[in-house]
Amino acid sequence: MDIHMPGMDGLKATQAIRQRERTGGRSRIPIIAVTASVLSHETDAYFAAGMDDFIAKPIELPRLLASLEECLNRTEESAARRAAG
Repeated sequence: MDIHMPGMDGLKATQAIRQRERTGGRSRIPIIAVTASVLSHETDAYFAAGMDDFIAKPIELPRLLASLEECLNRTEESAARRAAG
């Protein structure tokens, strides 16, 4: 998710997605912030909005792959817990 999109920034877009998931009974999808804005107060806001991780620009492929793997593993674990219980 690009943080500095025109019209609706990444924080508002993430909040809207999370709201739709809650009200529509939808599964949580991983959202990773992509941004050059990585000061601690900024990254805290990304997590508070419901993002799962962030990647600093310029994007480094190993970091992107690690973040995707971590987020997808969390999603799979959560789905397995829901199915089991």
